Amino acid sequence: MEDNIATAYNYLHFIPFSDLVNWSEQYQGMADISFKRNYPMVRIGDILTRNKTLVNIENGVLYKRAKIKVRNGGIELRENNGILGNKIDTKKQYMISKGQFLLSKIDARNGAFGVVPEELDGGVITSNFWTFDVDKKKVNPQYLALLTTTSSFVSYCEKASNGTTNRHYLQESLFLKTRIPLPDLKEQDVFVKEYLDKINKADRLDYETKEIINGIREWLINYLGISINEIRNSSKLQLINYRSLLKWSIEEIQKQEKFTFEYAKYNVVSLKDIVTSIEGGKTPSTKRKDYWGKDVFWVSAKDMKELYLLNIQDKLSLKGVEETKLTVYPKGTVLGVFRSGILRHSFPVCITAHSVTINQDLKAFRIDETKIKKLYFLFYLDIMQDMVLSIARKKGVTVESINADAFMGIPFVCPPMIVQSEIVRYIYEKKKYIYQQQEKAKQLRIQAITDFESKIFD
Repeated sequence: MEDNIATAYNYLHFIPFSDLVNWSEQYQGMADISFKRNYPMVRIGDILTRNKTLVNIENGVLYKRAKIKVRNGGIELRENNGILGNKIDTKKQYMISKGQFLLSKIDARNGAFGVVPEELDGGVITSNFWTFDVDKKKVNPQYLALLTTTSSFVSYCEKASNGTTNRHYLQESLFLKTRIPLPDLKEQDVFVKEYLDKINKADRLDYETKEIINGIREWLINYLGISINEIRNSSKLQLINYRSLLKWSIEEIQKQEKFTFEYAKYNVVSLKDIVTSIEGGKTPSTKRKDYWGKDVFWVSAKDMKELYLLNIQDKLSLKGVEETKLTVYPKGTVLGVFRSGILRHSFPVCITAHSVTINQDLKAFRIDETKIKKLYFLFYLDIMQDMVLSIARKKGVTVESINADAFMGIPFVCPPMIVQSEIVRYIYEKKKYIYQQQEKAKQLRIQAITDFESKIFD
């Protein structure tokens, strides 16, 4: 009998009555959030007070709207220059003030919490957001923002969100009943400072790398003799050098006018003169489980985050590759994204670290390596991607794409091979340093949240 009782206790889960937020079984797992108990446990509702300052939106008045980024991404202006009231459909909104705690009841389950910054003081939000006044005698708002955007708390908010569609709303009463550890203010301030010190160091490294990236682009443009013109809207006569024209078309002239190759220091050709082929791929049927396996990497746009493509999410079986008639491209193949929403602002390219297949949104390039070094080709497209987009991007109804004919007409500065080698060496060293700095910044951000969580969670 005693053995049976002991066995039963292994399967029973006890929840202290003080930790219950709702009698429903759905919410009992929410008590499992593993806060340390060496600080007083305080209900969120005891430190936050809902603020519903109503604002009637008026036409002709300029308003500031808030956008909350998920997972501690912060709060920022939705429109940099504000928006006129006549462009806002929802006329009843709520005012927010600097230092208030703000959350999205829809995206709370994704960590959409934060503190209202100074630039949004007097801004407005819809009823899909909640704003709270913070009892600053008890809690540092930044401490609360850090705690609520941790993975454990975000998981908790998923359980506290209800809805019959993809819009799951956080239950306010459950949120306010939640108990959180609350060190004294001085200790909270220390936690926040330690976190921000690491984040600020990471931000400085990111700023440094952006400056280096801009410097590389400026260096290459000057080294090759490419000129960048100011785009001017003018009713007056404008002259364009015939030598610079790639195609006799008003649309193409307008696309191309930002870049001038008249004073290029080396021979200028079109990509069609050096690219021997551009090939796309396809997506095997996802219903055929036997097509997906562990044999051959399959690259899609979501993988195109690195210049040297090492990390790829999906693999195909040999059967999937053969029956779908996919080409396997060797290690060292240059790829580019030709169809994706990312083309609104970027043109991702990479060189593969493995043999790969690709989907229909990508293109694999084969180039004449007697004329062009592969890394020079890669760096040129990467650094000059704004030119690629301005000349070859095509807006679609649902998604942007690259027009292959326009792409092949893009001007390409083709120095002698020895000069290409010098350019590659210079850029490679800069890129290597950038990667090292980016990794340092990444580790600082990981360490910042890890150190904070270690103080709060078991």
